[in-house]
Order: sequence, then C-alpha cells, then structure tokens
Amino acid sequence: MDNLTPQFISLAKRILNEFREWKESIRLSLTAIQAEIRSIRHQQETANQRQRKQREQPIALTAELQIPKDVQRDRSARDDRQYRAQKWLAFGTWLAFLAAAIYAGVNYKMLSEMRRANKAANESFAQTLKQMQAQTKALQDSANSALTTSETARAQLEASQRAWVAVVNPPVLQPTKNGITWTLRNFGGSPAFHISARGVTLNQSENIASVQDKICRDVEPSTGSFRAPWEILFPNQTGRPRAAYSIGAPISYLIGCVRYNDQFSHNRWTRFCYEEDVRNPPTFIACFDYNSTDADKEAESAKR
Repeated sequence: MDNLTPQFISLAKRILNEFREWKESIRLSLTAIQAEIRSIRHQQETANQRQRKQREQPIALTAELQIPKDVQRDRSARDDRQYRAQKWLAFGTWLAFLAAAIYAGVNYKMLSEMRRANKAANESFAQTLKQMQAQTKALQDSANSALTTSETARAQLEASQRAWVAVVNPPVLQPTKNGITWTLRNFGGSPAFHISARGVTLNQSENIASVQDKICRDVEPSTGSFRAPWEILFPNQTGRPRAAYSIGAPISYLIGCVRYNDQFSHNRWTRFCYEEDVRNPPTFIACFDYNSTDADKEAESAKR
C-alpha cells in the first residue's frame, strides 16, 4: 500500500507530460493548417476579384467560342486550392477527433488506476481494522481474565484470612434453671471485633425465621436495640459462655444471631439454630435449616 501510491503518482505525471507534448504538437499542426487555409482563402478571394474584373470588361466574340487559357489556369489552380483546403480540413478534423479520443483514453486509464488504488487502500484498511478489532478483543479478554483472576484471588484470600464466628459446640441444656448455655468461637484467621450476639429459646418451629430476623436487627451495632458488652475474639479463641432461658415452657429450639466486624468488612453475621435431639433428649443438634452466614448470602447474590 505504501509503494503503490508513489508509483501511481509517477505514472500519472509521466502520462500527463506525454499528453501535454502531444497536445502542443497537435496545436502547432492545427495552427499551420489554419494559416494554410487562410492563405488559400486569400488566394481564392484574389482570383474571384480578378474574375469579376474580367467579367466587367467587354469580351470580344468570335465565330469560334474558346475559353481563355488564363481562365482555365485560374480555374484549375482554384480547384486545386479548394481540394487541398478540403483535404487539410478533413485532416484537421480527424486529428481533433483523434486527440479527443486519446484524451478520453488517458482519462479512463487514470480513472482505472485511481479506482484500483482506492480498492487496494480500502482492502488494506479493512484488513487493518479487522486486525485491530481482533487485537482489541484479545486485550479485553485478557483484561477480563486478569480481573476475574484478581477477584478470585482476593475472595480466596479474604475467605482464608477473615474472621468466622459461630457457636463452638451444641448448646447445653440446664434443666434446673430451665435454660440453655452456648459459647462462641472465632474459627477464622483474623480477629473479630465488636461481637454482638443474642440467642432465644422457642418451643415450636412455626416462627423461627421471623424471630431470627428480629434478633439480627436487634444486635446490629449501629441501629439495634440490644445493648450488651461487646466482645473481641482472636483466631481460635473461645468466648465467654452465654445463656438463654425460658419461663415455664419447655425448650425445643435455640435460635440466634451474631454480628461482628473484621479487617475486611463491617457487616459480618452468623445465624444459628439448634433443636432438641428427640433420640437423645438432653442434647441439642443443629437444625436442618436456619443456619447461614454473610458469605452464603454473597454467594447467592453472585449466582443471580
């Protein structure tokens, strides 16, 4: 593409120079023809004037009618001049037609070269544009892949280094006090700050979800109504025992919510639910449902 344009310009200049030289030669030839035609016309006008003068003079009639030799010579010379003038006019006409035809051919050649160069330029531009688009897509895919890898690495680092606060063992029933005790522990890799937790007892399962939602709102550090001493737990540290009591009704469930902060987030939470083991009534086991963390909610949101 870079070599095509200079070659085309050089070819066009050479053709134009040759056409200008040929055009100048034709112009000079036509000028000479015009001068010859003017000379012939002048000679013819002179002969016509001479004939008019002769016609004005009285002609002596003799018994034998003869055409004067000078008249014959003038007539013959005039006919020759007219014939030559017609020949030169015809030649000049053909030269003009030939010049127009050559000029049209040169223009057509130049137009063809320009179209070919334009087509090659368009094809080169389209190919370059396609390559640029492919490179841009590859760079975008690479950037997206790098971003996904970075996000995955960040999520893995946070999951391995964050704090995880949950009930350490199944709750222990206190029959004499009609209550139940439970303890928290930090299973994560960094300290948990501002731990606020609460558990309540229930004797039926119909309203576990609504009660658990209310507990989580109550223990929220900034807006909650439950004001208990905050607690800090370092990695693998177990907190102080906590208790929940029931007045009169038997204890079938222990449900609650824990809220805390760590170095990555100020909105960590754990919901827990334990129910009485019917096969071993004095003990409690984790409920089939109602146990979740903030990580479960984030994973569910990511799937959507």
